[in-house]
Amino acid sequence: MIAPADARPARLLLERPSIRLLLLVTAMTAVAVWLLQPPSTATTLEAVVSVFAAPFYGVALAALLIAAIAVGRRTLDTYGASQPGHWLLFIHGAGFAGVTLFWRTIINLETQVWLVMPGLVLGGFLLLVTAILIFASLYEGVTERRWRAVFWLLAAVVPIPFACGCCSLPFGVPDSQAEFFALTALLGIVGGMLLATIVASAKDIALRQPRDLWHWAGVACLFATVLHVALLVLVVVPRQYARM
Repeated sequence: MIAPADARPARLLLERPSIRLLLLVTAMTAVAVWLLQPPSTATTLEAVVSVFAAPFYGVALAALLIAAIAVGRRTLDTYGASQPGHWLLFIHGAGFAGVTLFWRTIINLETQVWLVMPGLVLGGFLLLVTAILIFASLYEGVTERRWRAVFWLLAAVVPIPFACGCCSLPFGVPDSQAEFFALTALLGIVGGMLLATIVASAKDIALRQPRDLWHWAGVACLFATVLHVALLVLVVVPRQYARM
């Protein structure tokens, strides 16, 4: 079907880099640092790990805020945000904010009681938004088969951490066989997701697929998130248990 002569191309939801966007990313990075701020007993290494991850989450939060403003103004359909990396940014921004809000609410449970309910509600809402974004990316947002494989694996990753926790409850021990299998499945899916992302990105480059800076920022955020979680599991958590 031929578009009308007066039809305008879709505007970019995530604009080209500018001073305004740089200031927004900086502000969102500061928010990410606050959300990641470890307890007062944290070591320098734990703080360094959080600061390393903050800029990536700041970019994701900035992208999510831009999309939220477009939704609030009911102008989202006039924009184009179909590149896979854009969806990765939205998903990581919502997921990061939801998880960290839950975490900060729990650690401040006794000192800031008045923030408990708002933190839990907002955190739960953002986690719901994360699930909706993953579904939307698979339903109509991402069309390339190679990238759809990445998002299917990302969708499979989400419930595994909850399964790891639920599996240990009936046994009462953290090293139960069921939890071990759940963790093994998580590592396998994450590894497959990273491999699928590398393959999809390499094919994009080989085919000279037009991708903007925000797309590659989303890809970088995916790898940074996996590395950040790995550092938390391998470095930070064992040190916390050693101090107990």
